[in-house]
Amino acid sequence: MSAQSSHSIIATEWLNTFAHALTSANIEDVTSTFLPEGWLRDVLTFTWNSRSLAGHEKVAAYLKDTLSVAKVANVKLEEECPALTPQPSAMNPDWIASGFTFTTQIAIGQGYFHLARDVDQSWKAQIVFMSVKDLKGHEESGVPEQGIYDGPSRAWIDVLQEKRLKIEENPHVIIVGAGQTGLHIAARFRQMNISSLVVEANSRIGDNWRKRYPTLRLHTPRSHHSPTGVLGSPHYPELIDRDAFEGVTMHACNYRGGRPFSGKRVVVVGAGNTSADICQDLVIQGAQSVTMVQRSSTCVLSPKSVELTVTRSWPESVSPEISDFKFMACPLLFFRDHVRQFEKEAWDRDKDLHEGLVKSGLKLNMGTDGSGLASLLYKERVGGNSGKIQVKQGIEPDSFTKNALVFRDGSALPADVVIFA
Repeated sequence: MSAQSSHSIIATEWLNTFAHALTSANIEDVTSTFLPEGWLRDVLTFTWNSRSLAGHEKVAAYLKDTLSVAKVANVKLEEECPALTPQPSAMNPDWIASGFTFTTQIAIGQGYFHLARDVDQSWKAQIVFMSVKDLKGHEESGVPEQGIYDGPSRAWIDVLQEKRLKIEENPHVIIVGAGQTGLHIAARFRQMNISSLVVEANSRIGDNWRKRYPTLRLHTPRSHHSPTGVLGSPHYPELIDRDAFEGVTMHACNYRGGRPFSGKRVVVVGAGNTSADICQDLVIQGAQSVTMVQRSSTCVLSPKSVELTVTRSWPESVSPEISDFKFMACPLLFFRDHVRQFEKEAWDRDKDLHEGLVKSGLKLNMGTDGSGLASLLYKERVGGNSGKIQVKQGIEPDSFTKNALVFRDGSALPADVVIFA
């Protein structure tokens, strides 16, 4: 028997048991298909939320009032996409992973699972991912508009105006925010023929990027996206005598480039991606001095390390859509624990970069828990600054004087500009 056949048999047997438990709405039987610490990750299948739960008790509690209502049926192994058929798991070659499809009372779903051996050598789920792919009656057509409306006599601009008016008068969905996530959702709803109105505070689409500092960049070597946002509202620390400061204070979200600060003494509070970008820009634009305030420690990886880490999940040989799906199938807390095994490898790979940064005054970590990628700084920026960016480490800002930022230990940095990043 070939390895592929063996994988298919194991995956099929497990999925048949899991499917019977789901369709009969037997919660105890569902949890019995999981390892004791196994994860269920659900995106809209059982509730209108995204949830990740670990362990039989939490999974059972989550399904108590939702499993029977969902009416899961037609659970089958993925047959159409070869990249999702049963195969060794990318997370552990001793595991088996596969995609599957299913339906609920209102939706068409797609899932993915990772199987591992239990203590008795039986195959149980380490991770099961279930997500809604389409709503019944609103399936994505995938067919572009043909440009012909009620015969050749109607102009496209008239049809567009009519659609806009109808949606604005009675939208089925209102999406607040036209950022990456909002536009992604709106595009999906359009394909599903669900009328949606996007409400954006800025005057133009893309202004939430366009109005940022000019050296803003994506910090991933390949183009991929996540459907959930990661950043919140601007945070200004409460500092004493802020009004006494005669210079300029601002948040990084309002930074439009370093040219106005040429010849100025600038302090940047923060040591993440944004701070590194701004500090580099200030040096290039001729600031008299640039000091980065690092209050704790920072995870620093070179572009090469980031590319290696990312290509593990987004290999060139697999389409981005499939890699996105597989990555989304993994609960983030599980992923965090999983990547800790690569901590020593990450330290060793960027040893020269780290030594230089430590000499400049930065305190480093590989993620506060060893998982890395918590925040990134790149060698082309802080790591190669040749002393042009000073670092003040480990002390919290406390107050202002008219021309300085004062820290909790009583020390002070003369400043004309203070940027919170």
